[in-house]
Amino acid sequence: MLKTQLAKGDEKKQTADRLWQEGMALFNQTRPSDALTKFKESLTYWQDATRTKYVQDMEGRRSQPRR
Repeated sequence: MLKTQLAKGDEKKQTADRLWQEGMALFNQTRPSDALTKFKESLTYWQDATRTKYVQDMEGRRSQPRR
């Protein structure tokens, strides 16, 4: 049972990593809104403080008015 739980955890992390990489690719294509969507989806599978902060910072920049 422990092995099953560990495998599910690994699978979720791999899914999160894949989605994060897709988000990075979109960001590099100057599609930040689409990237943010992928980043948020990634966090539903696996969260860590660095990625969570990155998403929060992106959302903060997005909500600021352009000058």
